[in-house]
Amino acid sequence: MSESKERSESGEWTSTVSDTDILSAVDRHEPAATTEIAETVGMTRQGVEKRLKSLLEKEKVSRKIIGASAVWYQEV
Repeated sequence: MSESKERSESGEWTSTVSDTDILSAVDRHEPAATTEIAETVGMTRQGVEKRLKSLLEKEKVSRKIIGASAVWYQEV
């Protein structure tokens, strides 16, 4: 699966998947595994994980480690 991307005016690749798309996928599957989110938005697991970590730093999502896996959710 490859992420939907477009080239910016400077020629760099940019994602067509917004943070809102990712947050909606988290809500839909909450608590959501990274793979579930990736499948929902059409990105790679690695790409979604990078974006989720950015959203975590912005305090838009929270993460809980269960065994060797992480699940993502939004605080109400």
